[in-house]
Amino acid sequence: MTQSMLGYDPRASLFKKKNAKGNSYYINYYLPNGVRVRRLCGPNREVSLRRMRIKERELLDGIFEDFDLEKMPLERFEPQRKKRLEIIEGVELYLEMTRNKRRPRTHQFDTVKLKKHFSHFTSMGKIFLDEVSHSDAQRWVNTLEASGYKESTVKSYVAMMAKVYNYFIDTSGELDLKNPFKKVFVSRKGTLTRDHLPKDEEIRRLLEARLPEKSGHTVPIEDIVKFAIFTGARKSEILHAEWGDFDFDQGIWSIRIKPECPTADGLGWQPKWGKPRQVYLLDGALEVLRKIKISRPLKTEGHVLIRDHFGKVTAKESYDADFIFHRNVRLERNPQQVVSRRIDNLDKAFDKLLEVAGVDGLIFKDLRKYFNHILVSRYGFSNKEASSYIGNSPEVNLRHYDPVDPAVIRSKTEGMSFNEIIGLERVRMIN
Repeated sequence: MTQSMLGYDPRASLFKKKNAKGNSYYINYYLPNGVRVRRLCGPNREVSLRRMRIKERELLDGIFEDFDLEKMPLERFEPQRKKRLEIIEGVELYLEMTRNKRRPRTHQFDTVKLKKHFSHFTSMGKIFLDEVSHSDAQRWVNTLEASGYKESTVKSYVAMMAKVYNYFIDTSGELDLKNPFKKVFVSRKGTLTRDHLPKDEEIRRLLEARLPEKSGHTVPIEDIVKFAIFTGARKSEILHAEWGDFDFDQGIWSIRIKPECPTADGLGWQPKWGKPRQVYLLDGALEVLRKIKISRPLKTEGHVLIRDHFGKVTAKESYDADFIFHRNVRLERNPQQVVSRRIDNLDKAFDKLLEVAGVDGLIFKDLRKYFNHILVSRYGFSNKEASSYIGNSPEVNLRHYDPVDPAVIRSKTEGMSFNEIIGLERVRMIN
């Protein structure tokens, strides 16, 4: 507890006074009403020091002896302390107050991670939020790094923990809090930007790959991958694309805000950053759509997960939709009946397709990066034009989606002669 929280300074001091019998030690302290008190402790310095520390603790806790109360008003003084918030209570309150500002899936993620990482401090005996020091936070970061977490992951966890403190600092004037996660040091382990560009041969093999019929995968991963390669679209944009989003006469895909589209987290879907855009479809993308349209089901459905206060799924509600990419599922209660449902996860199917194609080290997002690279390097799109097409800001596009192709650098350096440029026949090495 600090002076500002109590309204006065509870610290005591010890001083020595010489007399005829030797040395005597006194405790000097102030009461909340400003009265200074001097108390004799005796000739022993160590005993006096212990008594001084006990007195400081009593003052800090608002405990006063009769001797002190005589020098104070008749009513017992109750120091105006600022409140303290327990860690567990603080995390629960933060999650409750920010629930409506997060997507359900994000809220669920925050719930799991915050409880997990704050338990690190409660296991250390920390009870209140203000007991977590900057040193404690730094040791926690060091523990994460020693456990093998990526730099980007550690930084995301630090930001998440810091938000809890910032929330109470900004919204509550009753708490005396400092953010212990401010300015913690996270070791750099290399670039946070994934700089991997698929090769043309890898993309060709992916387009030609087919999963075995008995692979067990119900996701039409081949069509999804082809559509992604020819549009540069995000995974979420592809999986929530509906037939009503397309103008086949103009060859335009309208990626738009759709309040009634069922997602796993509830009704309503929108593009990243809430920014609609139009995609002028290439022949390869139109080919995929025409193929699917031939066997288009009458309807598809999307399950919306219903969660309780703690984020646990308690029920599912089904809504009709018109998704282009779907999976066919046989009902357990009636195996003869097949329904078409929204695809929520295609990671396993994509990994299997990579295996069949003999391609290593790719993630789905790399297909989007490849498309952007083709627009810029082979079709002459400016960075601004390419970013507009795939739905990025020019800054993000340049940083994350415009990797350098080593083959291009090699081709440009072949035949280069600095001697010719600087007008020398040869360059001598001087030792």
